[in-house]
Parts: sequence; structure tokens; C-alpha cells
Amino acid sequence: MRIVIFHYHLNPGGVTRIIESQVEAIRQVSQQNEILVLTGACENDSVFRKNGVEVLINPELNYLTDTSDLETKYNRITRFLQSVLTDSDILHFHNLNLGKNPILTLAVSKLANKGAFVLNHAHDFSEDRPANMQLMKEVIAEKFKENLDAIMYPKLQNYRFVTLNSFDLKRLNTYGVEASRCNLMPNPVVFKENQLEGNIDSWKKEISNQLGLSPDKLTITYPVRVIRRKNIAEFVLLAVIFSETANWVVTQPPQNPIEKEHYNAWKEFCHQQGIEILWEAGTKVDFEKLIRSSDFCISTSIQEGFGMVFMEPWLLGTAVVGRNIPMVTVDMIESGMRFPGLYDYLEIDEETELHELSIEEQMEFIHKLLVDIKQREKLVDRNSWIKNLLIPADAELLAANKSVILEKFSLSNYGERLNEVYRRIIK
Repeated sequence: MRIVIFHYHLNPGGVTRIIESQVEAIRQVSQQNEILVLTGACENDSVFRKNGVEVLINPELNYLTDTSDLETKYNRITRFLQSVLTDSDILHFHNLNLGKNPILTLAVSKLANKGAFVLNHAHDFSEDRPANMQLMKEVIAEKFKENLDAIMYPKLQNYRFVTLNSFDLKRLNTYGVEASRCNLMPNPVVFKENQLEGNIDSWKKEISNQLGLSPDKLTITYPVRVIRRKNIAEFVLLAVIFSETANWVVTQPPQNPIEKEHYNAWKEFCHQQGIEILWEAGTKVDFEKLIRSSDFCISTSIQEGFGMVFMEPWLLGTAVVGRNIPMVTVDMIESGMRFPGLYDYLEIDEETELHELSIEEQMEFIHKLLVDIKQREKLVDRNSWIKNLLIPADAELLAANKSVILEKFSLSNYGERLNEVYRRIIK
């Protein structure tokens, strides 16, 4: 069988990393499976070339940014797919229903109705993003007069779904997808032995010197590309509260122009207010050394598909703290991991959390914390977990979480499960 893996683009990011891991995992399990990658853009295909995988780039497959002449675009995509694919191919699409290119969603659904084997790998859902869902409705339901549910969730035995967590697995059932056509596939966590080599103290000194961090403070790193759902306001607030005891570091800027506006507003706010946060550290130093030399990795995100940030740092000997996302962490906890440094809320009054405010209101509240120590004390009293957030993890916890990850979320384990899903879809 040939496996055809697709994503709208292969620019640096979470989905690209997972696709690269999938190729590695498939190769570990079997060198015999032929693999083809389709995408609308690719900045670096070195991982694919190393594994003997061809990458075909067609800009029509990228995000839909122009909704004019949709029928022509649909016909071009359909002709391209028909020219590349064979009847025996397994089409492994990532985020097909996210609403980034509804024409492609429609074209693939039509192919499935003609017998194509489709695996819809759902990292995220357009149902959670109103603008994306609106575009799906405008293109598929209004322009092409198709039943949106039937296109997104066709009732076909040759069309299966994969989700990253059990919450999304159950969600698919509520959308009318039979449990027999759904598979839970937590993302693999890639681990290399050389990640543990080297002297931590020397790395910490090296990173501190390169980034100009205070060596006498803890280093708290948010290993993230800053987009809105990463809830950067909460990170900034914690940086204010712990400004005297910790360096606060963010690794990557956003690439989406719309997200950049929000990101730059926070950078400018912190600059004006004298809030010391080091931005874009991941572009300046070795990423693995940064994570290893950090005292904690933190996540303040309010929405994740899998939540790799809750996993990867433990492999480098760095504990994870921050905002809990139960729909993500429940599977990890059931696998045996422990997260004593996660919190469930950050209340600014009896009814409101910080992330529920507009950006202007968030900035106003954080400004009050800067100028009024009593406001800070009141916030800490309301959110008692803050006092215990930066308690170091002991060696036993670090070792135990690492062991669970290596055993249950390894690349080889992932490859075997993925192969089983492929076998089921062609039965």
C-alpha cells in the first residue's frame, strides 16, 4: 500500500513535526511502505528526503485566502488529486475539517464517496473556531449547496478518523461518527539519547550569557509560537508576580500576520511597562539546551489538541507547570504521568478569569498589578496555587514521568498503532 500524507503546509510548527514523526515511525515499523507527502508549501523537506519520501507541492492545497472563482479552484484541486492518487492509496489528511481550505475538504469527501480510503487526522476542530466554521458554511453549504455534515463526517466505512485525545474521540461520536471508525492516537514524543548529554550547569551558564538572563534567577520558559489561544496575557501576569525571582522566556513569534498584530501589542506593552520578558529566544539559542537549562517549562494555553508541551520537557529533565487542560492531560494522567504544578484557574474576581477579558482589559489589569502591591497580594490570596507554582520537582517525579513517556508515547509504539489503523481502513 502507498500512504499519502497531506497537510496544507509544512512550515515549522506542531503539525509539521507530527508528520515528520509519522514518516520516521512508519519507516521504523516497515521500510516497505511507500510514502508520498502532498502539501501547499514546504520550507524544509530534509526529514522526508532522509527517509526516501517524495514531497509534492501544489499551492492550491494551502489555506484558502481568496473565495472568488471557487468552482475553478475546486476543479483544479480535484484534477490534481486524481492525477496523483491511485485506487489503493491511503489518504492520510491532517486537519481536513479545520476550515482552512473548504474546497479541499469537499474534494476529498467526494473522492471518499467514490471509494478512496481516507484517514482524517483531527488535531483541531472548526467547531471551536467560529470564523473557520463560517467559511466552511459559506463555501460548502452556500456556494456548492452540499450538506455540510455529510461532507465533514461522511458515513463511509472507507473513511476513518484519528484523534489526539479521548475527549475529541467522544466528540466525534456526538457528530454521528461510529466508534468503530474512530481511533485514539496520542502524538509520539521523539527522544534522542544525546539530549541527555552535557553538563546542565554549563549549559545554564551558556544560555544565560547568550540571552542576557540573570544567572541568579530561575528561568521559566514557554516553548511556544505565540498565538491567541496560547493565552500570553496570563504568562505576562505571572512574569509580573515573579519578576524578582525568575527570568521569563518565550521561544517563538507567530507566523500568521493576524496573530502578529496581537503578539506585537503584547511586546510593546511589556516594553512600555518595564516588564522583563525575553521574546523569541528559540531563534537565538539551541532549543534543546534552552529547555534543559530552564528550571521550569510553563504553559498558559487554554486550548490544545494534544499538548506536546506537557510531555517533551520531562525528557530533558525539566518539569512542566502552568494551566491545566483536562481534555488533554487526562489521557496522560491515566497513562501514569503526574503534574503537581498545574492549576485550573486564574481568577481576577469571583466570576472572571483573565483570559475572558479583552486585550485592553487584560493590559489594564496587569498595569494595576504593577503599580499597586496590594492588588498583587489580593490576586495571590484569591489564587492560592500561585505560592506553590515554582516548587522544584524532585528527581523521582522527573524520572517517573520520563519513564512513562518513553514506554507509552514512543515513536516505535506510535508506528505500530498507525500501521494497524491503515490495515483496518482497507479491510
